[in-house]
Amino acid sequence: MGVLGEELGLEWGGNWKTIVDQPHFQLRPTWATGSERNMLAELRRRVQEGIPVYA
Repeated sequence: MGVLGEELGLEWGGNWKTIVDQPHFQLRPTWATGSERNMLAELRRRVQEGIPVYA
C-alpha cells in the first residue's frame, strides 16, 4: 500500500525515520519542504496573507 500511495503523490509514514507509522498517509503541498518549523512558518504566512494553502 505504501508504494501505491507514493505513486499517487502521498507521503507515506512507513518511510519516516524517527516514528515509523505504516498506516499513515498525508498529502504535503509542494511548498512544504524543509524542516517542520519552516513549513509551519510558511503555512502561517500563507494563511495571514490569504494565499491558498493547497495551491
